[in-house]
Amino acid sequence: MSKQEDDSPIPADSTDELSPVPSDVEEKPVTKKRVKRGRPFNPITPNPLPELPDLPDDPMEAASALSVHKVFARELQTRLQEFDMNFRASQQAHRATMTSAKALKRAVDGWMEAWTSGL
Repeated sequence: MSKQEDDSPIPADSTDELSPVPSDVEEKPVTKKRVKRGRPFNPITPNPLPELPDLPDDPMEAASALSVHKVFARELQTRLQEFDMNFRASQQAHRATMTSAKALKRAVDGWMEAWTSGL
């Protein structure tokens, strides 16, 4: 085959078998379908809150019921404060860990640069 035969353009109206695209066919973009992976999404539906009973009519029984709830409310407040304190401590520890990790990375990068430069 000569050089001229390789460089010859294919006519736009060419319909022979070797033509990459027949002239009467329009090119359409191919859309790829996303392959779904993982487990299907099932939204979590919260359980409905139970109906709260009315306070008893007897003042002594009502005071007794309220005192139980007051004890639970205090315990919840104490646990929330403890959680908040521990969460803040964990954030500070995370920041300290990230600072140490960055310093370690800088040290290793410096060592690798010195090694590759032949020092």
